[in-house]
Amino acid sequence: IGAGARIALSNQATGSIDLEDLDFENNSFGTFAGSNSDVGLSLSADDGGVTARRIRLVQNHGGTTRSQGSISVSGAAQAIVSDVLAGNGQGWGLFLSTSNTASLLAGNLTVAGHVDDGLLLAESGGTLRVENSIAFGNATSSGSNIHIFNGTPDVSPENLDGVDPQFLNAAGGDFRLGPTSIAADAGNQTFLS
Repeated sequence: IGAGARIALSNQATGSIDLEDLDFENNSFGTFAGSNSDVGLSLSADDGGVTARRIRLVQNHGGTTRSQGSISVSGAAQAIVSDVLAGNGQGWGLFLSTSNTASLLAGNLTVAGHVDDGLLLAESGGTLRVENSIAFGNATSSGSNIHIFNGTPDVSPENLDGVDPQFLNAAGGDFRLGPTSIAADAGNQTFLS
């Protein structure tokens, strides 16, 4: 059991971070270089490009004030985040944020089974958009599975916020959609095309 991964891209206008096909499971809260961090995955960039695809964050435990994953972009950074599962963890599910002129496009996210808010969004500048995503079964201290923490991020209407997607066995970690799920083939097909 570790503290997951913390990855930062700083002052690299032409640099990039590309993450694909990664699992972060059963990690505990940790401290990186003397600073607190979220468990699972903590990713930040203040310039350059970020791509995160097919990331699985499951049963990471950092207490109620940490998220299983966070992706924060600032400066002129641009990020695309897709096909992320954040399930059955303590605290928040997934925290996404932008500031300055940064942009973050996220879609095909599944955030479920957390003891606090599922998907937290903070747009302190730049643009933040979420499409084709499911947030369900989170304890929701804010009253919503998708919690807009700051700003006015663009949360498209095809997202399922608090609507039961009929997972096969979410408590057991099986977040596949059941045969009669309202979410099956229901998203916007132009996402990331």
